[in-house]
Parts: sequence; structure tokens; C-alpha cells
Amino acid sequence: MSVVEAARGLAPRVADLAEAGEMERRLPAELVASFRDSGLFGMAVPASLGGGEVPVSELLQAIEAIARADAAAAWCVMIQATRGGVGACLA
Repeated sequence: MSVVEAARGLAPRVADLAEAGEMERRLPAELVASFRDSGLFGMAVPASLGGGEVPVSELLQAIEAIARADAAAAWCVMIQATRGGVGACLA
């Protein structure tokens, strides 16, 4: 399954938990686990380091799919996904 398909599949649950995230002022633990397990957090990590190394176009489409459900959750995905690419440059 591609990261875009994974993001689209998670979007309904992201929308369901959006209000809880706002109330708690944090990304619900269930979503953190789902984003990690689906590979969304590792999209920019090189494959040689165990990441998805997805093309930027797919990374953006996946983030957009989450953003349609909850912009705050998408921001978290974007931060986590891109930090892996930056970290790889430091290795």
C-alpha cells in the first residue's frame, strides 16, 4: 500500500479524532501509532536507513489527504516526515 493510500485510508479516523486532539492540545496516541505504523512518519527517510524514501509528490499528496481531515494532524505528519530527511543529511 502506498503512503497516499494509507493516508486516505486513515483520513476518516483522523477526522473523528480531530476534536479530541484540539481539546487535549496534542495528537491522540492512536493517530501517532497509526501514522508511524503506516509509514507516514518515515516518508522522507532514505530506504538505506529503513525509511520510505517516497517521492516528494507522494509525500505532499499523503499530507494533503490527512490535511483534508485535520490540518493540525497533517502538520504533525509533515514535521515528523521531513525531520527524517533532514536527519539523514546529518548522518
